[in-house]
Amino acid sequence: MRPLHRLSTRLLVVFFGITLFWGCASAPRNEPRSAPQPELLEEAEERIERGASEGSGSDPLPEKADAEARPSFLYRIEGGLSDSYLLGTIHLGVGFYENLGPEALEQIGTSRVIYTELSSDPDTAEIAAQFFLGEGAELRALLGEARFERLASRVSSLPREYLNRLKPWAALVFASVQEYQQYQLQIGGDPSVSMDTELQAFAKERGIPNVGLETAKEQLDAFEAIALAEVIALVDELVDRPLFEEARALLEAYRSGDEAALLEALDMERSRERAPAYYEKLLRARNHRWLETLGPELKEGAITVGVGAAHLFYEDGLIKLIEDAGYNVVKLP
Repeated sequence: MRPLHRLSTRLLVVFFGITLFWGCASAPRNEPRSAPQPELLEEAEERIERGASEGSGSDPLPEKADAEARPSFLYRIEGGLSDSYLLGTIHLGVGFYENLGPEALEQIGTSRVIYTELSSDPDTAEIAAQFFLGEGAELRALLGEARFERLASRVSSLPREYLNRLKPWAALVFASVQEYQQYQLQIGGDPSVSMDTELQAFAKERGIPNVGLETAKEQLDAFEAIALAEVIALVDELVDRPLFEEARALLEAYRSGDEAALLEALDMERSRERAPAYYEKLLRARNHRWLETLGPELKEGAITVGVGAAHLFYEDGLIKLIEDAGYNVVKLP
């Protein structure tokens, strides 16, 4: 049995805001010939900047939410000087306005600060620099020829020479993101839509400060902590499963607004049992670090926290941590 039997790439789409910058960016415009690292860095930085700008809310925002918005993972935090709100997002495939009704938007719109995983203006050069292997290293050698070719066939928009220079975790993220994008196209959706970037744009339009709970480097360091053997297991799981199986399961569970359905899709209990160190880096350590930042803000109240929905649940989730700090957390309809 593989050590990460069900610890699949679906977690990346609800754990890491950094997927937004891959998700919104288009494929590289030209295949690099000799692929020197400075050129790759420049191209990667351009990709990230395109992703950030395309998801930054430069287009006019809807004047109001859909009156028939789906159930959401929005919670009210009671016990501060004013109520605050906790929003569990999915980083790709579902829109902010698609998921929230007018009343929810009004509540979030009263916030004095909106916290997201990353700020809306991360250092794109810093992000790009961490995607690539060191000089002379190749992904093909790390994964093996057969596995590399299977992954490359799954990532059709990325030239092999570009893929070959990515770190294993970066290649895994790109492959996972592309699957979600392709699934959105298949069902007639928008592959670049993101709750997180639309929430940031909402904050900007309303004049509400948007603060990141961690830097891009801190988030990427969590990826770096994943052992190569674990990444390889995830790559094997990705290339072995039917195309769109995972994207369909997670998006349907999220859109249902049902906690039990989402937890079943994520299967995080098994993930924690099979790979406790991975679970620690992805979830527990980050949640506790975020709570240190949020503690004084929750006392004052009137904040909104929007993070990947997987961060909300279990004993190390933000809901339990916030409740343990003396607050009452109530799921809203």
